[in-house]
Amino acid sequence: MADKFTIGLVQMKCTSNAEENLTRAIEKIREAAARGAQIISLHELFHGEYFCRTEDAERFNLSEAVPGPTTDKLAKIA
Repeated sequence: MADKFTIGLVQMKCTSNAEENLTRAIEKIREAAARGAQIISLHELFHGEYFCRTEDAERFNLSEAVPGPTTDKLAKIA
């Protein structure tokens, strides 16, 4: 591994539409990679709107297995 590498950070506005958020995240990942990023990090809960101000058990169903559909799509562009 090289002594130095470039990190890209993606911060974006998310909506309640998980598929749109994933598509936007992939676009931002590609943009960061085109700018030379070798490791790219997304912000937490990028798949939906941020909801962690209070604990709401109804939101637990938003979790996804790893590996799962999102990690599979992200792995393809890695």
